[in-house]
Amino acid sequence: MFVNNNRCTKLIMIILMIVILSMVVSCKKQDSYKKQEVYKGDINIVTDKNHELQFKYAAEEFKKVQNKVNINITVSNNTQSNLKRFLKSEDYKKDIISVDNENLQYSVDKYKDDILNLTNSVSGYKNSIISNRIGDNSIDGKIYSMPWDATPKLIVYRKDLFDSKGIDANSIKTWKDYIEVGEKLSEDTGKIFMGNYENNNLNLFFANQLGTGYFNDKKLDFESEKWSRIFELEKDIYMANIISNFSSEREMMESAEAGKTLTFIASPYSVYKLMKDIPKVKGVWGIMQLPAFESGGNTSVSTDGTNIIVNKNSKNFQLALAFIKFALTDDKLQLDLLDNTGRFPVYKTAYSFKYMDKPVDYFNSNVWKMFAISQQNAYNVEYTKNFPKVKDKINNVLSSDNLKNKDTKTLIDIIGKSLEKNLK
Repeated sequence: MFVNNNRCTKLIMIILMIVILSMVVSCKKQDSYKKQEVYKGDINIVTDKNHELQFKYAAEEFKKVQNKVNINITVSNNTQSNLKRFLKSEDYKKDIISVDNENLQYSVDKYKDDILNLTNSVSGYKNSIISNRIGDNSIDGKIYSMPWDATPKLIVYRKDLFDSKGIDANSIKTWKDYIEVGEKLSEDTGKIFMGNYENNNLNLFFANQLGTGYFNDKKLDFESEKWSRIFELEKDIYMANIISNFSSEREMMESAEAGKTLTFIASPYSVYKLMKDIPKVKGVWGIMQLPAFESGGNTSVSTDGTNIIVNKNSKNFQLALAFIKFALTDDKLQLDLLDNTGRFPVYKTAYSFKYMDKPVDYFNSNVWKMFAISQQNAYNVEYTKNFPKVKDKINNVLSSDNLKNKDTKTLIDIIGKSLEKNLK
């Protein structure tokens, strides 16, 4: 009887301890919840069509933890041309605006008085963002925007056709190898080997691969040995007649989906779109790293990308900052956005999630890990306020006709004279 009473006493004590611990944990959770700032109000965001779904998805998730917040998203076909009124006009004023990389420095330079300096606001988590994208957003040591996405590059290719011709993609180590395979497949199949589109700058991809850009320390750098190699490679690709330029990424993707284009340089969003638009083609497409300039050379590239600025005149800038932090750093949201919208995270922690190591059945490859490695190892692109103008001038000179008919030295001279006149 004594033993039984003792056991009952011990059981009661254990139950009491569990109840007390549960109450303590509950209190801590309540205290934590009370300490979490509750926001209310409206956030007005403007972005382009490609990023609309991403912002909508992030907004819906944010409202689940901040249910007193209302987020309105406007799509603009030309944010850059409308930036002034989005920042200043009472009828159109927005709190958060997305700006692409190439126009960011120009926009900040022109509208610095209307764009919020984020340096102090993001100091607590900026080191959690991949450094080569934070670098894109820094101007004279100050941060006026935050990166929204990462845009590393890989090559998507028709694995079924490569296999049928006995071509192992792993054997393509250099761009020279790639061109040789392209010539063979173009001749054998009559199809376009390499697709590209108007705003997809091959010269910038190649420059990023060699660790250079249009600018080095804010100075033009087209007479360097690296740029001679870049122009020579682009010339070789066009001389081999293995490339076709499309007017838009959508047109290029439609050609690939129709089986007319065999390879293209792809961002994570391109891969997401391919899997979404033609889902039942497992084993048709493969994915590989970009070839290098020389065997064993750098294969990592990350160019382009979208950023977000905050209107300094916004009455809800604190709310806007809370949304940005959530959108960039919430663990679950990073993978949900990748899965459901194709937005590749800028949050470094996400790259170590087990999910990133999982093979993607569509390609039978660990695609997201490959993209993560490319992003982490890619050189920073130096953007300046003159970047858009320089890009347009270079692409005007580097037409397919000029690349085929003019030597590299002549092309460099033409670019130099053109920029000399326009950047004074």
